Amino acid sequence: MTRLSNGHFAKGVSGNPGGRPPIPEDVKAMLKNLVPDAVKALSEAVNGDDPRLRVAAAQTILDRVYGKAHVSASIETNELSTPQAHLSALIAIASHTQQRVAAETGAG
Repeated sequence: MTRLSNGHFAKGVSGNPGGRPPIPEDVKAMLKNLVPDAVKALSEAVNGDDPRLRVAAAQTILDRVYGKAHVSASIETNELSTPQAHLSALIAIASHTQQRVAAETGAG
């Protein structure tokens, strides 16, 4: 593994090139045997008295049956560099503060 002087991995180099190790087959078999109990526990939780537990159980069931909801985001940027953007933000804050102080003191 190639690391940089700061301890980070070099670009394009994975710290885990083999990926996550597979779950041993005997463990998978044990877990599969617990599925009916897990479903029963979720059923009891979703029908229970604790509203927080009901919501958590319902969310788990819905995620497993329908898959987790996809989330997308859109970010728009302008052509300002980071220092320019910071400076613009500070100028806007200063202007707003100056206007507010003037309004409060009757000086504007």
